[in-house]
Order: sequence, then C-alpha cells, then structure tokens
Amino acid sequence: MLLLACLLSLAATCVIYLLSPNQRWRSQPLSQAWQLPAWGLSLTSLVLWCAANGSVAGPFAWLTTLMLGCVVLPYFALLRKQTSQEAR
Repeated sequence: MLLLACLLSLAATCVIYLLSPNQRWRSQPLSQAWQLPAWGLSLTSLVLWCAANGSVAGPFAWLTTLMLGCVVLPYFALLRKQTSQEAR
C-alpha cells in the first residue's frame, strides 16, 4: 500500500508540474482540464498514506512525498536536455 501511495503522489506531482507554464518537459503546459485528475490522484494518495501510516503520520508522509516530487521533477528536464546534447 505504501508503494501505491508513493506512486500516486508522484503521479499527481507530475501532472501538477506539467500544468505549470514554467515546465520544461513539453512545448506547452497541459490544459486546465487536467487539474481535476491531479486533485483526484493527490487525494487518493492522501487516503492511502493515512490508511498505511495512521491519521497523524499519513498527511506528513503525503506532504513530504509531494514536496520531494516538486523539488526533483524540474531537474529531470535538465537531465533530458543534457543527454540529448551528449548524443550530438
């Protein structure tokens, strides 16, 4: 259950990142219609974190996973850009 909660949190973070106008993965951000699935993934992961860790530790684990995703995801765009330059 923890793995599923972690994967759903990271999927929600990916969608939230791709909604941002400052994202670097796509040429244009996702449409605003993707906000509802992002919220759904995020809240589902919160429920799973609470079921796995309890109602006190669950929200903190959920927030930590979301924060980690928000910090790490922009660097994947740099990594992709760097590997495409090395291929030249």
